[in-house]
Amino acid sequence: MVVASALGVSAFGHRIAVLTDCQRAHEYFDRCLLPWLPRSTPDPEAADLVFRVSQNREGNVFSAQAGDRMIASHDTLPAIFELLQRLTDEVVTRGLRDMVAIHAGVVAWNGCAALLPGASHAGKTTLVMELLKRGAVYYSDEYALLDAEGRVHAYPRPLMIRDRGGFRQPTLASAWNAATADSPATVRLILSVEWASEEQWRVGRIPQSEALLVLLKNTPRAMADSPEILGCLRSAASSAICYAGVRGEAAEASEHVMELFAALG
Repeated sequence: MVVASALGVSAFGHRIAVLTDCQRAHEYFDRCLLPWLPRSTPDPEAADLVFRVSQNREGNVFSAQAGDRMIASHDTLPAIFELLQRLTDEVVTRGLRDMVAIHAGVVAWNGCAALLPGASHAGKTTLVMELLKRGAVYYSDEYALLDAEGRVHAYPRPLMIRDRGGFRQPTLASAWNAATADSPATVRLILSVEWASEEQWRVGRIPQSEALLVLLKNTPRAMADSPEILGCLRSAASSAICYAGVRGEAAEASEHVMELFAALG
């Protein structure tokens, strides 16, 4: 592949390089991949993860490699990007120092952060999106990064939103005029709410000890074997009011979440 454009970015001490022979692909990844971080000229030999994205002669198929391994071939850039984002997430979250990642959406209101723990495809992104529409500050739709003091750090990757055709499109928080966090926040709410079709909001308060188990359950297994992560999770839960239950549509649920924020004072 003849490299026409190169993109470098460093996230939490990990260096990512994207090399491509297509200017359109370069501009797309520059806009979407870890968009809050400054760009640099990459050194592929020193990078922790190197992506190579090429376009066929007809310009209608993109192929992607991670290192020397072919990982994707598709006719749309969003499909290629989604896989690049997932692999980037894995490198960043597994290699965190002095922090732990859990599967959770995160937003903040008036400086107070809410964790929305849940597995992938559990509806975190749709609820985060509705909260952003209501003025919440965006931290993440997939990973909460917690430090030893229990504060949550921003990991504001694009939200992957399904369009009318059912395809997932990366969408920046700015699409809803939402602000993106640039500093850590204290966790004041932990909301473990499962989506169920045709359900109403049925959520009740739970003790912090139960919330701690919820956070541990949503910690990637490779990290759950490290005893030091328990301190991060315990610190986060100790500062929070915690709830669990079920919800219906995200728009309605977001109203209730904003009421919980308001009750914090």
